[in-house]
Amino acid sequence: MSPEKVLPREIAYADDVNLVAVQDIDIEEVGKVLEKYNLPVNVDKTEFTNLSRGETNWQTTKKVGTLIGDQEDIERRKQLSSAALVKLKNVWLKGDKITKNTKLKLYKALVKSVLTYNCGK
Repeated sequence: MSPEKVLPREIAYADDVNLVAVQDIDIEEVGKVLEKYNLPVNVDKTEFTNLSRGETNWQTTKKVGTLIGDQEDIERRKQLSSAALVKLKNVWLKGDKITKNTKLKLYKALVKSVLTYNCGK
């Protein structure tokens, strides 16, 4: 069977892949096709998420490091970046021992990057 008939659409990020299908798929059949291309499926990391009209529990499902629900993901990112900012409290209190430029670099790397992770530009 051709890969086009077996493999659903995919969303890829680094070494993570989400397969998106409008009907149930046979993951073993997909695994066989991917194996031919030296792309093994890690069964321990394989998750299935069914999206149905009228249900909202899918919004808090994490895929490729991001919650599927936009509002839920934004709230989570705000919480995570706020926590990262609090952890840098000692850096901000060091006064002139740490330059403004270094503080800005730390903020961009450790706070802003968490807040804007996986956001389009």
